[in-house]
Order: sequence, then structure tokens, then C-alpha cells
Amino acid sequence: MAKKPKGTGSKGLVGRFIEARRDEIGMSRAQLTRKIGCSDNFIGILERGEAPFPFRRWPQYADALGVSRKKFLRIAAEERFPEIMPYLVPEESE
Repeated sequence: MAKKPKGTGSKGLVGRFIEARRDEIGMSRAQLTRKIGCSDNFIGILERGEAPFPFRRWPQYADALGVSRKKFLRIAAEERFPEIMPYLVPEESE
């Protein structure tokens, strides 16, 4: 079975971020699922952009991935509400 392409544009943005962050910190899907309490399969589906991100759980994902809640909220909101993002969450100064 051929792999489906990862989500592009704002769709799949959270999944791409989750996968990149896991790679960056050396975290397996299994480790992430234990911290969040979801299935390995669901993380895979998110990372491929095949399902919407469960927005109500963004704090758990931010904490599990070791990123600021503000940064993760910005990414999650950008995927869900791209047209109003400039008004929702100001960018973090780095």
C-alpha cells in the first residue's frame, strides 16, 4: 500500500510539528502516547495529516513535547483558524 502524502498548507500543520519535535528530542511515538494517553495509531494519523487535531487537548501535547503552551497553541490555532490567526495569538519573541 502506497503511503499517503503528509498534509500540506495549514492542514496537517500540527501533525508535522509533532513529528518534527519528536525527532528533535528523540521521542518515540510510544513514549508520546504514554504521556498523552492516546494510541500510537492516532499519533500516526495526526502526523500524516489524516485527522484533525483534538484541539481541547493542546496543553497535554505541549507539555509532553516540552514546548511552551503558547507556541503549541499558536500552531494548533493556525491549523484550525488560519484566516484569523494574526488576531488570536501574538507571535513569541525569540
